[in-house]
Amino acid sequence: MRATVLLVALLVIGGCAQKGDESVTSPKLEPVPIPAEARCPECGMFVKDYENWACEVILKSHEVKFFDDPGDMFLYYTKHREAIAKIYCRDYYTQEWVDAENAYYVTDAAIPTPMGFGIVVFARLEDAESFRNDYPSGDILSFSELAARGVKPR
Repeated sequence: MRATVLLVALLVIGGCAQKGDESVTSPKLEPVPIPAEARCPECGMFVKDYENWACEVILKSHEVKFFDDPGDMFLYYTKHREAIAKIYCRDYYTQEWVDAENAYYVTDAAIPTPMGFGIVVFARLEDAESFRNDYPSGDILSFSELAARGVKPR
């Protein structure tokens, strides 16, 4: 009996640690620092390891979800859009936080990204166009266009 209780306790503790269930909030619906232990709710990877590609989804409850790849953020968005208040992504060149709904996305399966979605985020259209010169088969899309198209890893 004790072994069963211990096993269940270990599974619960391990599951919580694996999902990164530590709750972080953003009172002003603005980007917050990424905690070292934050894990992407879609893939489970540590977001801090891929901070240059990070996105933050802030729910209407002000809880923040952290993502290691814009593609994972879009997967989450399609499942939880009604609960979302704000989304931010890192600009590829400046590494500044960008309002995801006003950003430009270059998409091409040939672009190496953490989870293989091939999506790169830019605050400025000119930067997206310049980057796309290296990936001429890629597209430049708005947030709504990319959300409507859907995402999938290569």
